[in-house]
Amino acid sequence: MNQNQIQLVPESLMQDKPMAENGLSYHAGSGRRHALVIGSGIAGLTAARVLTDHFDRVTIVERDVLPEEPVYRKGVPQGNQIHAILLGGLRVLEQQFPGVTADLQAAGAVSVNLGSEARLYMLGRWRVRFPSAYTALAATRPLLEGTVRQRLAAHPRVTFVQGVEVTGICTNEAGTQATGVKLRGRGGEAGAVPQIEADLVVAATGRGSRVPEWLTELGFPAPRETVVDGKPGYATRVYRFSQPPAFDWKVMYLQPLAPDQRRGAILVKVEDDQWQASLIGMGGDYPPTDEEGFLEFARTLPAPDFVNIIQNAEPISQIRGYRRMENRRWHYEDLPHYLENFLVCGDAVYAFNPAYGQGMSVAAMASMKLDNCLRRQKGDLTGLAARFQKDLMSVIEAPWQLATGQDRDWQNEPGTSNGRMARLMQRYIRRVLEAMMHDATVAEAFLAVQQMLVSPVRLFYPDVLWRTLRPHGRAVAQPRVEASPRLNPASKSPL
Repeated sequence: MNQNQIQLVPESLMQDKPMAENGLSYHAGSGRRHALVIGSGIAGLTAARVLTDHFDRVTIVERDVLPEEPVYRKGVPQGNQIHAILLGGLRVLEQQFPGVTADLQAAGAVSVNLGSEARLYMLGRWRVRFPSAYTALAATRPLLEGTVRQRLAAHPRVTFVQGVEVTGICTNEAGTQATGVKLRGRGGEAGAVPQIEADLVVAATGRGSRVPEWLTELGFPAPRETVVDGKPGYATRVYRFSQPPAFDWKVMYLQPLAPDQRRGAILVKVEDDQWQASLIGMGGDYPPTDEEGFLEFARTLPAPDFVNIIQNAEPISQIRGYRRMENRRWHYEDLPHYLENFLVCGDAVYAFNPAYGQGMSVAAMASMKLDNCLRRQKGDLTGLAARFQKDLMSVIEAPWQLATGQDRDWQNEPGTSNGRMARLMQRYIRRVLEAMMHDATVAEAFLAVQQMLVSPVRLFYPDVLWRTLRPHGRAVAQPRVEASPRLNPASKSPL
């Protein structure tokens, strides 16, 4: 981190006196504006990067003391599990931080051709392998998040405040507008100041967000919640091979599929020649975290490849489980009125079952929606809260439907049945999944949708529709090559 990155709150953020910042001088009330972001996950980091284009100063407040090196941190309990940045999200990161893809690769992130170097087992068979136009990156969450954080920390307008906790939102006398945040040091550290003033506050506070409580304390309504809980659970361990493995792939995914196949697994190569191995259990069939139970669960998978491989590898970590992975959505778009100058984003609004790998990518793409909203406001923050929370739905809706479509089948509770159109859609998607296992054209189109590069409407194009609904039988395995996604730093659209 650069010299602006500090652990406790600096007095200069509190006092009405000049603050030297990389040769620039600021006064409270000088007309220069200050934005504050709560949380330094991908949602907070990408939102902060957008805010640097619109505000003179951006402060990121984080409960953890952030590590210099890529290591797992206490404030991210799911950080040890497998994470993915989809190509739609990686495109946004490259747009915001030009060269970050090369930085990740230099740090050890592994390139994976999603057609030829990824093995998928589903519906009782292995998917056809083919040269895809889409190549993704595989890396641990600490490497991905740490690389982005280091790039942002080098920005002259950005300050990180670490090791302090936000306890509420400050408002103006009328109680209609956010003016900053209330703080306390974690563990009651001496020297932590009580608040930081800001013109705009963005809460990227994760699944455990206390924003609804903060709003009700101020007299604002809390958003209603929608929960779709397929009761997923993970157990993950890291392995290393004493000799380079002979196989020619880098990802293996045995995918659970409702209603019958509750168990699955993922094996993925990441930095430092390590392999992350995760067992997945759906519908409350949670994988164990003890040695014997972990291997016994792996032996019950629908294909023996996973357990055969890990039994011949050296475990180099403990087995770590995580179960709080329900789909949960807070409907901020429906609030009857808003606290002005206060926005909510990331998992604090939409938390997906991470089995689908959407969370970080949706967060990055949502930051571009923030950029669009700020540009439309033209410097006036009045009405921004309502505009952003409503516009955010255009980013959330498609991945939410994809994530919850399967999980509703696992939920199997009264009152959760879908309407007729939703059931028809689910049946069609099931046919798409069946077709893509042997048809590379359908598989390539599904990859484009799954990687959030194109709209789900792509699955209804004639070439996919015909191949999906044709009578059963093997189709030609050669895909229609999609246009390779190009990263255009000048474009403001993530798609």
